[in-house]
Amino acid sequence: MKIDAKVQSISKLKDYFFLVPDYQREYVWKPDDEVEQFLIDIENEYSPDAKEQRNYFLGSIIIANNDRCFDVVDGQQRLTTIMLSLCVFRDLLKKETLNSAQKNYLQIIENLLYNFDIESGETRVRLELQYEESHDYLTALIQEQPYNGVRSPSIVRMQDAYTKILRHFQLYAGIDELIDFAKYCLTKIELVVIESQDLSSALKIFETINQRGAGLNAMDLVKNLLFKATKLLDSKFYIGVNTALNRFKNDFQYNFTGWNKSSVEARQKILLELVFDTWRINDLRLDRVNELKMDEDSGCCL
Repeated sequence: MKIDAKVQSISKLKDYFFLVPDYQREYVWKPDDEVEQFLIDIENEYSPDAKEQRNYFLGSIIIANNDRCFDVVDGQQRLTTIMLSLCVFRDLLKKETLNSAQKNYLQIIENLLYNFDIESGETRVRLELQYEESHDYLTALIQEQPYNGVRSPSIVRMQDAYTKILRHFQLYAGIDELIDFAKYCLTKIELVVIESQDLSSALKIFETINQRGAGLNAMDLVKNLLFKATKLLDSKFYIGVNTALNRFKNDFQYNFTGWNKSSVEARQKILLELVFDTWRINDLRLDRVNELKMDEDSGCCL
């Protein structure tokens, strides 16, 4: 299992394109809770008059290599909030008359939000949300396009987070003060980026990294894994006789022929058993992790 962990400032995120897959949960940070704490924590570390600024550790993200981008396994709440913050910096700076040096900061921020891909001839956003509730709102915001679509609960939270961040950043009244604060955020706020070459390895370690984010629990992980494994249950896929997936298919005498009640029930059963048996936390099946937690919460002993 090849894992690469790097401490990266926000400015170094220009080296990545992130994708939040459609099996992930929606944006859940609330403006008066997690977003406010995010801003307070940064403010507590930032000293405008200090000669040497202290670094602020934001937390960790886990990503898995997926061809031309990285799937975000854990940390999408942080990344989304970072992108919203960068949009606020950009929008505030664009309202000002900038000198050449200040324009450089604006250019750096814009490059952290999107980049023009020469091969495809398209503009690629650095963070793409694929889950259903996102409705491409963040992409529209990053690309400065009007959004007239559905206002899902997730989008409302992103809009409220943007407003909260905007009001906070507006406290830096002068352009020089705003630039200094932007420089701090870009260079002194750091993340540990844990990069895996495949999704399975990333999923195995994501449960251990859950410090400030609205982390997924064991049953959320089951949902994620079911989504990925479902694609491999089609008969056209062959992934090796001795793989766990094929062993379970043989044990359950599973052969998908069409969408009917018995086939769907068989598919659900094999997927649950596969996920519970294959991915474990502290060597416990995932269903046993939740059972153990329930026993502990109720004060029972196993």
